[in-house]
Amino acid sequence: MKASVKTTRFIIAVNAVYFITIIGALLFALNQQRPPFYFTLFRELLFDTQLIYLVYVLKHFHEKKACISSLIIFIIFNFIITMLSDLATPNTNGAMLLFFLSIFMMIMSIVLIIQFFGLRNDELRLPYGLFPLAYLTYLLFYITSGVMMALIGQIFIQIAMFSLLFIPASLCYALIGITKYLKTQDELNRSISEFRTQ
Repeated sequence: MKASVKTTRFIIAVNAVYFITIIGALLFALNQQRPPFYFTLFRELLFDTQLIYLVYVLKHFHEKKACISSLIIFIIFNFIITMLSDLATPNTNGAMLLFFLSIFMMIMSIVLIIQFFGLRNDELRLPYGLFPLAYLTYLLFYITSGVMMALIGQIFIQIAMFSLLFIPASLCYALIGITKYLKTQDELNRSISEFRTQ
């Protein structure tokens, strides 16, 4: 996968489909139903496709290996958590493992926030930095929903699920930022090549 304006536009289309699957997940949550496994898997693959492209963009602009490795670890553990959350039943060891993995993902999100806001390319700092911030916000809602459910009831989980919309929105913002940056880089390279030929 090559980092280019054309590829980024394709990934934005993937983001649009991902947004629709998030709406579908919210509808399942509002009806207090668990979505089918194939639906969860499809949604996760759409999410991971976007994150893998973010890795390629970081490699394209020669960002730090530690930052790229952290994002790859994040992708792997997020996939594990998603699959576990679909298979684990409440009040089991799987649910407890899921809770601890969610704590780990919170720590990973904080690491990514620090690393992304320290990127070498100033134009990519905010687009990249908002994604782990949105993910961390969602996780905070998700983890606290278990406690709040005991106090308020099932309605809090349904409200907390709406924080999931922050994730596709932040990814869309990142992809738009990448498109703008790639366009300016292409224009700069074109003007340099034209100057050399004169």
